[in-house]
This record gives sequence, C-alpha cells and structure tokens, in this order.
Amino acid sequence: MREPYAHGFDEHDGIWEMSDRVSFAERFLNATKREDYERLNDEHHRLFGESCVGQAPEDVAAVCELMRQADMLYSLAIPSTPKDAPAYEDLARCGIFPFYWGVAPADTPSDEMPMEHMGWHYHSMATGDNYRFWLERAAGKVEGRFPGYELAMTFRSLGDGRGLLNDTMRFTSVGRQKTYSEVCGFFLRRLVGLHLADVATVCHPDTLEPVQVPYSGISALWLGLSERMRGGRTFRCKACGKPSIDYGGRRKREYCSTACRKWASYHPNETRGHWYNGR
Repeated sequence: MREPYAHGFDEHDGIWEMSDRVSFAERFLNATKREDYERLNDEHHRLFGESCVGQAPEDVAAVCELMRQADMLYSLAIPSTPKDAPAYEDLARCGIFPFYWGVAPADTPSDEMPMEHMGWHYHSMATGDNYRFWLERAAGKVEGRFPGYELAMTFRSLGDGRGLLNDTMRFTSVGRQKTYSEVCGFFLRRLVGLHLADVATVCHPDTLEPVQVPYSGISALWLGLSERMRGGRTFRCKACGKPSIDYGGRRKREYCSTACRKWASYHPNETRGHWYNGR
C-alpha cells in the first residue's frame, strides 16, 4: 500500500460541484450493507483508492453512522419551533454528557443545573483501525492549522478495533454555551470541522474562482453532508420524537420513518415513547 496522500492533491480526485457532493453523500447515507459500500467504493476509486488509508467499506460505514448522528445534532441545534428545543435526554442520546465543577456529581443529570456550572463531554463510538489512523492524521492536520483553537477531537482506541471519538470543553469555554441547542451546535461544528481535513481550496480551471474540492472519500462525504444540511428543514417525529431533517418537497414531513408513520395510523393521538428510550 502506498503512503497515504504521498501523491499530493490531484484535481481529478475531487468533486467540484456542490450538487454532485450532496448526491454523493446521500448515496452513502442510504447504504445499509457492506456490499453497498463496496460497490460505491469501486465506483469512486479515485476517492476511495489504495492511497487513502481509512477508506475501507467497514470504515466508511462507521463514518456514515457518525454522519447520521450529525444530522440529529443539526436538528437539535436548529429546532424548528420552541417546543422542539432539546432537553438533557436529547443530548445524552447523541453522546453529549455534562460534568460539573464543584456543584454536583458527574453522573447527576439535571435540566435545572445552571449552564455556567457545566462542562460538556462528547463521545461517539467509531470502528476500524484504518479509520482511527485517518482520525489521528486529520486531528493533527486541523490542529496544525488552528493551534490552540481546540477544533479537533481525539480518538481513544479500546483495543478491539473499536474506539471512542472524544472531545471535552475547557471550563473557560463553558459559559459561552447558553442553551442546550448551542451545546449541540458547538459539537456539530467540531465534528464536521474535523472531517473536512482533506478539503482543499483551489482555483477553478475555467473561471479562476476559488472553490472547495475534497480529495479523500471521508472529507467528500462530510462536505456533501454540510452542504446538504443547508437545504433541509428540521422537525421532530410525531410518533417517537426523534429529531430529523426533511429534505423533501413543499409539504413538511411529520414522521422520521415509514415504521413510525404506519404505527401512528393505528395509534392516533398517541406517542411511541421518546426517541431516546429506543422504542
């Protein structure tokens, strides 16, 4: 295997058009089986080639799971109505947990705890050794560009091919987050920012305008996801309460899945239990 990125940036490796990147991300998000990821990898061999460590099908599957989690963070960070604003349980479902500074035990959840006494710890499971190597390289790359900015997250291996993607806010930063929505937005920006490590700003060969071009599959997926988010409307499922993004037509979606829509048709004016209960 060649050294990752030793060949440098080739303009033919990237995806130039935003609409193409959004479509690219959607195809991977809709994949469900290893065979789906293998087929997509083969179709995009310039972005998922042997020179790109961290692009194996199982690693890309883990990336897409994090992208789906980012979708939920976006829905919580930008609630469509005040009643959709996140509660503590919503943050916990997304992997965000508080720690307190000399006020209460770290395992004491509270919606009443003053925000100025809270720090926030984020963790999410990631799988695959190759993806771990990619995260470590990306984190170093981002930190090198923005020293002291604490933009990148860290990956802690669990020793069995799995690991935790972690980040912790410093106490000095806690007071800047005034609501749970702002906390979700904070971690969403960090999560997306880390995965854009392989996005280059280059000059368009025809128009001479500066454009963003991703030259690894992982960064192409995340750039497409961030661009896709701009065209969506956030909502909560009327059946289970899960925060989601609607990318459809004029009518606003009411249910996160076909299963919830069918359940609601047999249980009018009822709810299935909040989404964080896993029902």
